Amino acid sequence: MLADRYRLGGTLGDGTMGTVRRAVDTALDRDVAVKEVTVSGLPPEELAALYSRILRTARAAAGVRHVNAVTVFDVLEQDGRPWIVMELVDGRSLAGVLSGEGTLRPRDAARLAQPLLGALQQAHRVGVLHGDVTPASVLLEHSGRVVLTGFGLAVFEGPADLARIVSAVGSAAYVAPELTMGPPGPPSDLWSLGATLYSALEGGPPFQRATDAETLEAVAADPLPPPRHAGPLTPVVEALLRKDPDQRPDAEQARRMLADAVAGPSVTATQPITPPPSPPPPPPPQRVTHETRPPPTVPVAPPVPVPAAGGTGPGGQAPHPPGAPAGSRPRRKARIRALITAASLLLALIGGGITVWKLTSSPHHAPQSVPSTAPSTPPSAPPAPPAPAQPPSGTPAAAPQQVVQDYYAAISNRDYRRAWDLGGKNLGGSYEEFAKGFATTASDSVTVTSVSGNTVGVQLDATQTDGSHRYFSGTFTVNNGEIVSAAVQRR
Repeated sequence: MLADRYRLGGTLGDGTMGTVRRAVDTALDRDVAVKEVTVSGLPPEELAALYSRILRTARAAAGVRHVNAVTVFDVLEQDGRPWIVMELVDGRSLAGVLSGEGTLRPRDAARLAQPLLGALQQAHRVGVLHGDVTPASVLLEHSGRVVLTGFGLAVFEGPADLARIVSAVGSAAYVAPELTMGPPGPPSDLWSLGATLYSALEGGPPFQRATDAETLEAVAADPLPPPRHAGPLTPVVEALLRKDPDQRPDAEQARRMLADAVAGPSVTATQPITPPPSPPPPPPPQRVTHETRPPPTVPVAPPVPVPAAGGTGPGGQAPHPPGAPAGSRPRRKARIRALITAASLLLALIGGGITVWKLTSSPHHAPQSVPSTAPSTPPSAPPAPPAPAQPPSGTPAAAPQQVVQDYYAAISNRDYRRAWDLGGKNLGGSYEEFAKGFATTASDSVTVTSVSGNTVGVQLDATQTDGSHRYFSGTFTVNNGEIVSAAVQRR
């Protein structure tokens, strides 16, 4: 029993950062996942300092509230080690899907990347870096939800930590090039996402080499092998993988680029995508708190040829990286070779480890304060509602349960305008009355209990600003992506 509350069960996975186990939260009678963080190879005083930073950063990660970011329920210390309690995600990792079934089609890779960008955007907004975006940290839930895991588990305070980063991530191929020279920032997460997207499309990361040292050198200095199977996503992948972090798009810009690509006829799907077959039974109803609609489940296309690790351009010449002056590659390699050599020596000494990223002061990515988990005071005079947003042409309407989940996620995030557009306008009263009705609500968690056609049954846990809870149950009727009627009663 952990902390006299969590009854530990079987192991779900092991890695360099510790062990993940299934558990039961006996206080709330729900299944959870528990990460026991273990690090080896460090002196006791360094280990204690590292664990302290992990606990601090994991608590900050608990403030990331997004449907596509794994929910951190609790962070505690027992037996001298950090333990992190998270939602239990019933699904498969992207790494497992790619290994077992092959690469993704461009339209499916776009649907994968869009929610991941949303999760990263929300994390960066509250001052949290991920630091470990790889195919292994992306889960594809059987319900169709894409979940980014590992927030708060990746401390980087300088290039000397590079070896621990590579050990924790498991591959130098997903480490952004600027980390060979200095601290990370939000653009570093976006580069890692670009490498993950490239891997999903091409069958492997773009700069993978025989050793970690060679891979880090290629990441920092080699030109990007042109993606051969990305189709309309090629500009997005190339932009995310620019060497200079200042030249990469931010999360919002990348989302717009993806939206433009998805809107094209070559990647637009007219029907929801069937999820990949999976032997486990359907998962029980799960608690959902989020702000954006989860995309359809990402399917997997048949395997496609994988480009050579060091792809070349026309005429056998390696293409020149965008934004880099001719002749800069030898000089850049010379600058970083010493750092990479030192990192590779450390890699030989470290048997395992974990890194925790932290935002550092920089003109390119200034840290933001992490908000308190206590709810903020709602605005006394909500602004007038905007005109209803229209879905993009050719985009299928969201599934009824997704609309209901989005509705309550918007309320939890005090985005009353979005909740109004999702159906609050159809439930009677003015916008001002609608928004003021949630003045004492800190957050709403919704569990979908049934779906029959356009009718969605739910149970609600409304946390109040004074810390108390109110429980409701009811049904919602959804039509064309909007709630058109509701019948909710307090339990």
